Order: sequence, then C-alpha cells, then structure tokens
Amino acid sequence: MYRFHEMESIYYERLRGLSHRLFRNARIVPVAIAAAGMPLGRSLTLGQVEQELGGRLRTNQISEVLERLEEIGAVHELPYPGQPHPRTWERLESPFWAFLEAWVVQQMQTGVAEPERDARR
Repeated sequence: MYRFHEMESIYYERLRGLSHRLFRNARIVPVAIAAAGMPLGRSLTLGQVEQELGGRLRTNQISEVLERLEEIGAVHELPYPGQPHPRTWERLESPFWAFLEAWVVQQMQTGVAEPERDARR
C-alpha cells in the first residue's frame, strides 16, 4: 500500500482522480488509503491521517470521510472523552480494505489512474 509521507504529489492526485471516478468525491480514496496503512484494531486520530496525507486535507474533511467509512463498517469511532483529546477511530476488518487495495493497485499498474483535472478539493 502507498504511504503518503513517501508519496509524491502525482500519486496523491491520481488517488484523488480514482476517488472522484468511483465515489464522485475526491477525498475518500486518499483518506481510506492513509487509514489502510494503520494496523487492524489500532487507533488512529485525525492528526495521524492528516500527517499521512502530508497536510493536504483539513481535519474536518478527513472526519467526514471517516464518518462515511464508519457507515460501511470499515472503521469505528471510539468514545470521545472531549477536549483536549482528539477524535479517534480504529480500523476494522472489512471487505472494503481488500477491495480498495486491489482496485487501487490495479488502476495504478494499468495507468488508468490519471489525475482528475476537475476533481473537487
């Protein structure tokens, strides 16, 4: 799987393009790939995902994607104790992760994943 702190901007833009093609939302695949880099059952915070993305998305945008992923059972938000603690999720075992990895790798290898010029930020 791709790691964002090692990834050049072109790969991020390709993931955005794939995300826009599949979900009509350019943020879902990049955030999901960042979350997929975390081990199952290990907690992840918005700040960790933001760091994996190289600061390319704001925490409220990341939170929106994680909430969508929670709706499909790919992550679960842990109880929030309030400020100053960050909101925290854990990655769950889900067929979504296998699909995501296989699909993204296949798209990258076939060269289909070209940056979307009109994908929304």
